[in-house]
Amino acid sequence: MRAIGVIRNYYIATCLKKYFSSVFVITSTNRKRLANASFDFDVGGLRVLDVFTLDYRTVRSFFNKKIVPAGEPAKKSAVWRFAAKIKNTLPFNLLIGEGGFIYIVLAFIKASRIVRSEKPAYIYTSFHPYSDIFIGYCLKRLFPGLYWIADFRDLHLEPIYQLHYLHRLQLYLNKAILRRADLVTTVSEGLAKNLTQFQENIYVLRNGFSFSENGAREEKPDYFSLVYTGSMFEEYRNPQALLEAVKKLTDSGYFNPGSFRICYAGVDGLIWRKYIRQYGLEEIFEDKGMLSRNDSLKLQRKAHVNLLLTSASTEIGGVMTSKFYEYVSARNPIVVLINGAKDPEFERIMGKLDGGMVAYNYDPDSCERLKNYLIELYDYWKIYGGVKYTISPDQLKEFEWGNLAAGLAEKILN
Repeated sequence: MRAIGVIRNYYIATCLKKYFSSVFVITSTNRKRLANASFDFDVGGLRVLDVFTLDYRTVRSFFNKKIVPAGEPAKKSAVWRFAAKIKNTLPFNLLIGEGGFIYIVLAFIKASRIVRSEKPAYIYTSFHPYSDIFIGYCLKRLFPGLYWIADFRDLHLEPIYQLHYLHRLQLYLNKAILRRADLVTTVSEGLAKNLTQFQENIYVLRNGFSFSENGAREEKPDYFSLVYTGSMFEEYRNPQALLEAVKKLTDSGYFNPGSFRICYAGVDGLIWRKYIRQYGLEEIFEDKGMLSRNDSLKLQRKAHVNLLLTSASTEIGGVMTSKFYEYVSARNPIVVLINGAKDPEFERIMGKLDGGMVAYNYDPDSCERLKNYLIELYDYWKIYGGVKYTISPDQLKEFEWGNLAAGLAEKILN
């Protein structure tokens, strides 16, 4: 499915086909049950094997074919937090998490047959879900000669959100499982630093984008648009400093309802409306609701500036979601607003790209810096009628999936 978490695995698999005679993909039958905007596996020349799955997503699909992420009101409930923590806690997540026990057993059997008949040299498993990591562990135990790559696009033991129970047991089990891996890959240096407690051989395989999905330039609206697409997460993602800057510019008359819009697309419109009311910005706010992935990418390309909200702490930085790379591929200016501690990795990458600015809610100077940056972009739009582009096409090549997969192939083949 064209969900952010799936896209990474799809493009890595299709791009690695260039370096290997065959690439097998073992996946869940849920992809058919919840098949909205599916990927075309034939394009990548992949050999796809479905495994029967009966998990909570399967059950939900009986009642609702259109499965959407939980919104913030649900996430704040005690029931949701309990379920989320149990679903992320070993060994419970192997039984009731995505995939589930039946999927683990059947996928392991199917993978074992492939190993015996085709004699592949490498296996790649990615978290989420942990069931795939566990399958990789079992295959490595049965076939020690396999080179096992355990990928973490997110952390299992996330120090900011802390959505798990039995922390010491989780540390012990992660160490026992991941020490069997030959290589652990992850999306940023910040996450890599965290994962070194489980495995020394870490490789940063960043998220990226495909030029085939990048699309043509979109015609800009006749107003200056600031766009945020995606979810919020309780108090960990917060647009406070930005809205304060916009408030000052609207109160001064610099921005007016006819020339400036804050546009949101996602499941958390209620949360955004709460923030918007808090700053009295209802006249310039537009809630587009849930959009398809293609429509979301179009909205990002239409924006005069894209907003990224994320978190950092003294324990972890570099929480660089796939959304960031979507914004990079759109090439419009980016405002990264971080809630929590300073994040040198984000600052370094944004500086290298000349992609916009990084600001912090804790920094009292951020509001003024954001205000001045918005004025700069807004004045450019008023004079030239367009976007002040700073990210060059050549800079995008580093984050294209083909080049990222080439780096991984070089790492494991040499």
